[in-house]
Parts: sequence; structure tokens; C-alpha cells
Amino acid sequence: MLMLRLGVILVLGFCLEGAKSPYFRGPGQHKIKVHCPPNMRDDLENCWLDSYGRGAGRLPDKTPCPSGMRDDGTSCWSDAHIYGKGCCCTIFGCCNRCESGYHDDGCTCRKTDVGIKVTLFQRQGCGPDEEINGLLCYPKCKEGYFASGCCICTPNGGAGIRITFQQRQKCRDGTEAYGDLCYPKCLAGYSPVNLHCIPN
Repeated sequence: MLMLRLGVILVLGFCLEGAKSPYFRGPGQHKIKVHCPPNMRDDLENCWLDSYGRGAGRLPDKTPCPSGMRDDGTSCWSDAHIYGKGCCCTIFGCCNRCESGYHDDGCTCRKTDVGIKVTLFQRQGCGPDEEINGLLCYPKCKEGYFASGCCICTPNGGAGIRITFQQRQKCRDGTEAYGDLCYPKCLAGYSPVNLHCIPN
């Protein structure tokens, strides 16, 4: 009987010697405050997305007249034009018809679409990165913003706090949150239980 007891004690000793033991994760650390994104304003607590101004505007450029039109300095004209096709051949019906856009007057062909085709106001244009508001050109708002009136670009959804102070609180690499503090992550083969790591 004594020998049997001694054997059980030895076996248990060998088994317990190789078993993993739970361990304490150590004292917690306070979270750190991460930086705001570059496009946001940091008031030392929250991250804000603000509206911004796009300047006082500038006078539009005068765009060129379309090809084939006369520029008188303000408007673009389609000038009158008449060409003859011969009266004698008209009598005998041997002449060709007038070109498209011309009226057959018998011996002549007269252009029908004449006069001002593009006014000075219609010729006003802005650059490819601008848009016209009222009578002036302004830079287009950045992606994620819209024009509010002539001179302000406002974030979609309105200006305001985008990341709160609480959302900026993060644990350092290699740690994880438990409550309001950060603790080292458990080693491989262990799982966190409150402030301890226990074997899986």
C-alpha cells in the first residue's frame, strides 16, 4: 500500500511539472491619444472637419468663337454669304442645287443661318478646375465637400466633430483594452480572463 501511494505521488509530480500555469498580466497602462487625420483640425480633444473658403473669385475668361464664325470682340457671328450659280443654267435647269444651309434664290444661293450665334455672356468660361457662380469663377470644392453659397466649401453632412476624444483613445501595439486600461496580450497558448492569462 505504501509503495502504491509513493507511485501515485511520483506520477502526479511528473504531470504537474510539465503543466502550464496561469499568470498575471501585470499592471495596466493608460491608453494613448492618437493623432487626428491630416485633413481634420485637432483641438487637443476632438477631431473636427471644417468648412473652408475658396477665395473671392475671379472674372471669367472669354472663350474663342467656334470655328468658321467671326469674332467682333464681343460676340460670335455667322456672316451672310451669297454665291452665284448662273441665271442661264437656272433657266434650262442644268445647275446644281444650293449647298446645305443656303436658300435658292434662282441665280444665287443665300446663306440662311446668319447673325449673332454666341453672345458675350455665353462666351464667359472658367478653367477646368473651376466653376462659375454668379458672375465669377471659383475653384471647385474638394471631393467630399459641396459649395455653400459662392465662396464656402462645406463637408458632406455638415461641418463638425468626426472623431471624439473617446474614439481617439487606443492601446499601444502588443496590448489590448480591458476596462479603461491596456494590458499585454497573452502569450501563444493562453487566453485572457480578466487580468490573467490562463492555458487553453
